[in-house]
Amino acid sequence: MKSKQIFIAGPSGSGKTTLANYISIRYRIPFIEGSSKPIWPEFNITSHLDIINRSAKDKDFAVEFQERLLYYRTEKLEGVKEFVTDRSFIDNLVYFTLQAGPHLNTESHNIYIEMCRESIEKYDPTILFLDINDLNINLENDNMRVNNRWFQEATGSLFRDYINRNIICSKELIVPINEWDWETRINTIDKLFDQTKENKWKSIIKKLNI
Repeated sequence: MKSKQIFIAGPSGSGKTTLANYISIRYRIPFIEGSSKPIWPEFNITSHLDIINRSAKDKDFAVEFQERLLYYRTEKLEGVKEFVTDRSFIDNLVYFTLQAGPHLNTESHNIYIEMCRESIEKYDPTILFLDINDLNINLENDNMRVNNRWFQEATGSLFRDYINRNIICSKELIVPINEWDWETRINTIDKLFDQTKENKWKSIIKKLNI
């Protein structure tokens, strides 16, 4: 993996933060948190389901929250040359579509697409896409996510569509990670970094409490 500007994309519960922490520890790349949770207090948000329900009822909330989240993630990465972050600007667009999209016309939606495109164009990124394509897997659950594999798989299909159609970036920047077994997943990552997998992953797993 040539780029050390690494974004991780994918539906909720797919293991983005866990993998970002592994990469950060294993390859000594700064981890930049991209979760929306730090800005939840600004909007009195209590859970992902709360975001979904309020977005369905309140256009202003839906749009303002998604615009604030895009600004927040852009601001956190400002001036950072090397990083791994557990979200991507594709995530922003997917959730904007799901939560704010029903309230908007195509022209307004296109403005947000362009904002996401401009954000990703600032970087020379590698984007790891954690795909949910197996309903038999167990999602990571923090009791604030929507822990429904059908819902998350449907969300994943929107990720796949936007990636395949190069909506905000070339799909050549995307590295699909389809493995759910942890050892297989990190083997894939280690191969991407052109290094032989070592036994150190066990101690890293212990640190991450996996």
